[in-house]
Order: sequence, then C-alpha cells, then structure tokens
Amino acid sequence: MPSQAACILLATYNGEHYLRTQLDSIRSQSYQNWQLLVRDDCSTDGTADILKEYAELDSRIQLHSEFECCHVGATRSFEKLLVTGLDSGAKQFFLCDQDDQWHVDRLERYLHGFDVGNLPQLVFADLQLVDENLAPLGQTAAFQRESSDLRFLSLTSLLSLNHIPGCSMALNRELAELALPIPLDAIMHDWWFSLTASASGKLTYIDLKLTKYRQHASNTVGAPSILGILADPLHWGSLWRSGASELMRSMSQAEILASRLEQIGGSSISSIEPLRQYAGLSSLKLLERVKTAWRLRLRRGKPLTAIVLYLRLLCLSRPRRIRDD
Repeated sequence: MPSQAACILLATYNGEHYLRTQLDSIRSQSYQNWQLLVRDDCSTDGTADILKEYAELDSRIQLHSEFECCHVGATRSFEKLLVTGLDSGAKQFFLCDQDDQWHVDRLERYLHGFDVGNLPQLVFADLQLVDENLAPLGQTAAFQRESSDLRFLSLTSLLSLNHIPGCSMALNRELAELALPIPLDAIMHDWWFSLTASASGKLTYIDLKLTKYRQHASNTVGAPSILGILADPLHWGSLWRSGASELMRSMSQAEILASRLEQIGGSSISSIEPLRQYAGLSSLKLLERVKTAWRLRLRRGKPLTAIVLYLRLLCLSRPRRIRDD
C-alpha cells in the first residue's frame, strides 16, 4: 500500500441533489490517506456552497484554484485537476463523479490493483447500476458485460468505441503525464485515457462492483440500451450524424496519439501501427477501407454496433485537420 496520499479528482456541475452522498462515501473510505481535488464547472445551483461546507469540514478536500464561474466541460475540468494533482506529487489519480457512491473499500481495492514500476497503467472496476435513490437496477450496462472479456480491452477494440467509463478509472502518474495535455480532438477524457493506456502500457480490470452508478436524466454519459435507441426512431437521424462526427474524431485522436508515442519513443510498432491504420481509414478507397477495418477487428463480437460502424465507413468523407493543442 502506498504511503503517499491517493489523489481523487472530482469535477462538479449542478450536483446539489446527490453530491453529499458521494462526498460522504469518500470520507468513509477504509483507506484514509487521500486528498480530494474539486473543480466546480460554473454550477448554478447550491453545489458550490456544499463543496465549501465540506472543504471547511475536512482539510483533505481542496477546492481548485479556478473555483469561479468558468464553464469548460468535463474533459477540461479533469485536465485542470490532473495537472494540479501532478504538481502535488501524487502517484495515483482516481476520477470521481458527483452523483455516484463509492463502496467503502474502493480506494483500497484500486490501490492493490496498481503494479510496481513505471509502465503507464489504468485500473478500473465494475459498476452497479442504480436509480436516483441508489436502488439497484435489473439492467446491465454494455461495459459491465465486456470488461471481463480481454477481447474488448485490446487497443483495436478501443479505437472506435470506448468501453470504460471515467467514473470507474484510476491512473498512475506515468499514464497521467503521458496523457496530458488532452488534445482538442479527444472525444472525452475517459476515452483518451483508456486508449493511451492500452497503446502505451496496461489496463487492469477489477471484477468487483465498487461504485454505485446512478442513472438519471442529467447524467453526462449514462448507460443507454440498444433497445432503447431502436425504439426511438425520431432521433435516428441526429444519432447517425453525431455518430459519424464521432467516428471522424476518433480517427483524429488515434492519429494524435500515434504521433505523441513516436515523439517520446519507447512504444512498439505493434501499438503505433494500428493507430496509424485506423486514423487513415477515410483516405482509403472503399474496398481497402473495409478490408483494413476487418483486419483491425473493429468491434469484433459486437454484431449490431459493427454493422453501424461499417455503414458509416462506407459514407466517410475527407479527413479533418488533426489538432494536438
């Protein structure tokens, strides 16, 4: 067990209804050597007051220096918090959502999941889906079914679809340093972290439900079901357009990661080459595009989403400009 404080990163936005439950679950952890860095993303409810109340109650809770009305979104909030955490000298970083609840030994379990060494590593565990009142739901999220299957944790499986939600993630210092800065074309911080870990180091899965993951209307990213999407044809058009845009951005983030790994060295061709191949799909002729996607085994074992992916590949337009700033 590490002697330094575990660094928990919490980005909040209008979370007054559930925030106390999450903060209390952190303060009740069996592993008590932690610091909690919080950045509020310009909430308009009572979130800021709750955070200040808890910061006065517990000196381990520190409000980010930019604790003012500056709305930047979840990705940039976590980026700012991660920079602050690195400056503090922390070795492990635990991402945290405002509306979840941690199991009492969550920190302890995660810390045991980290290896000794300097390999970039991401540790994550299963989630328990619950309703707004923390009552268990009967459904199972896609990432829960897939996390224990190593096929879905390979680099190629993460190129076009992220399986690991940010609230389940913990990063070691080596991964955090490599992942920063988060490029503008990164779709979400959690996808960027998981992709970077898979390409440069290691993903470690803990087969335990250590977080109660609330499902409600205000979730930034929830756990939608395929059947629910199919049952809502009025939104198929917008979903198709947003998915096509996300596909192009996922190629951009793969290209950026490949360039970053080449610049720092130490990553094998076996990691960089799939990133380059995926990033270049849109520049290929139609038949070669499909062949390359098949060789990369994109979404293999996921028939429905694979069909959607290949349909989008058939409609790809010219590549977008890559930005890593």
